[in-house]
Amino acid sequence: FEEMYIGKAENGRIECVSKAQTPITLRHVLTHTSGIGSGPVGDILMKELPSDKRKDLEFMMSYFTQNPIDFEPASAQLYSGTFAFDVAARAIELVSGKSYDEFLKAEIFEPLGMKDTAFVPSEEQWSRMIPMHNMLDAKSVIAHEFDRRIFADFPESYFCAGAGLFSSLSDYVRFASMLQNGGELDGVRILSKQSVDEIATPHVSADIMAGNERWGLGVRVITEKSYATLPVGTYGWSGAYGSHFWIDPVNRITAI
Repeated sequence: FEEMYIGKAENGRIECVSKAQTPITLRHVLTHTSGIGSGPVGDILMKELPSDKRKDLEFMMSYFTQNPIDFEPASAQLYSGTFAFDVAARAIELVSGKSYDEFLKAEIFEPLGMKDTAFVPSEEQWSRMIPMHNMLDAKSVIAHEFDRRIFADFPESYFCAGAGLFSSLSDYVRFASMLQNGGELDGVRILSKQSVDEIATPHVSADIMAGNERWGLGVRVITEKSYATLPVGTYGWSGAYGSHFWIDPVNRITAI
């Protein structure tokens, strides 16, 4: 990522228009300000790479670095659904010497007792997998049943950092409770209190992200009293399949 170019999308094609002047940092990646997969250029790159072609994170990095980004890093913000966080996950692999799924299992899931959270379900876990439901004509209907794949037909070798984990409500509660407790749960410390505070702090200026919520590190943070339903300082995120979680550190309320 040392030398990146900014692209422009027109009529379904991408044209390089200038060289990026700002080096991309992990903070940019985690605050959706890197330009990677954020906008029309990223949309085209997403379409040109079918789900089943995403071999692994190493392959994804080669794909990203051979293509332009949407804007000058730190000059704007726009949600990057999966691409940006993949960069952070690949950095974890290189630093830790473990694959991303192995790292999560060893450093987060097993210490927290999250026995039903992983990228690849076991046969026993598949037997307990529930379908997604929707409301149609005021009735609950099955909207989607998983066919041996968790997310968008991604291959099992691709441990996507922005999508693809399966879990259970009880596991998700333990993860969120760890954040609520400042990085520790039941005597097991996963993150430092300083790291949790960094996650929950808005890092994107109001100049490029107006409104009553701004990006923390990987989460949205409520920044204004005008937000209708949650107090200032509450942070969390939502899943593509309809899951939501938020943490209110002032009132010490966690919701999933």
